[in-house]
Formats: sequence, C-alpha cells, structure tokens
Amino acid sequence: MYRNAAPKFIHPCRKDTDGKLRFKNGAIEEGSWLVIGKEGERDGVALWDEKGKRIIHTPEEAEFLRVNLKVTKDVRDTMRLAGWAKTKTLAYFYDGSKWKYAEPGDTVFGYVLAQSLEIEAGGEW
Repeated sequence: MYRNAAPKFIHPCRKDTDGKLRFKNGAIEEGSWLVIGKEGERDGVALWDEKGKRIIHTPEEAEFLRVNLKVTKDVRDTMRLAGWAKTKTLAYFYDGSKWKYAEPGDTVFGYVLAQSLEIEAGGEW
C-alpha cells in the first residue's frame, strides 16, 4: 500500500521560520511558521500557521518581507504513499501541486508529513 524509504522516513523536516509576511490584500503579519515544503514551479513554499490553523502558500498568497530560516530539534515523519490512507493525527500532504492539511480521520495521499505519523491502511489507486 505504501512505500517506505530508510525504514520509516523519506527525510526529517526540521525547518522553521520567523519573520514578516505581506499578504496580497496588503496585511502584514509577523510571526513564526513551520516550513512544510516546496511547491510549484517557482520558489513556492508552504508554511503552517499554527495560530490560524492554515497553510500559507508563498508567493501565491503572501511574500516574505523579512525571514530567518532556522533548524529546529523537532523531527517530523514523512512518507510517500502509493495509494491513499486515513491519518490518525494532524498531517500535511502534497498532492502533486500544493500542500494541504488533514485532520485525524481524513484521507491523505502522495507525500505525507506529520509530527508523529500514524495512518490506517487505505487502498491503491
């Protein structure tokens, strides 16, 4: 159902940012965000906003005015699914064009990232 690399992880995600973002509507937000991953053909990055419980897609929704990239001690599990599965924890998944997030019980597919990844068997495409 799913392929693993290096027995459980494809790679550990340990990147975090803090800085300022300017949204397309002109609003400026200062804060700290988890870097979920790259996306799109340009220099797009998906950021997790813990306060707003949302994913911010740059440069589509917002652009950095100032940013500091830092490596944290937090290690997040990643996995590539050949089919689909249900997540038991909050997870992020890349559908081939954008990163999305899933609440426990939601269906995930593609590349999946979570603080502590737990999934239920799903199916093949």
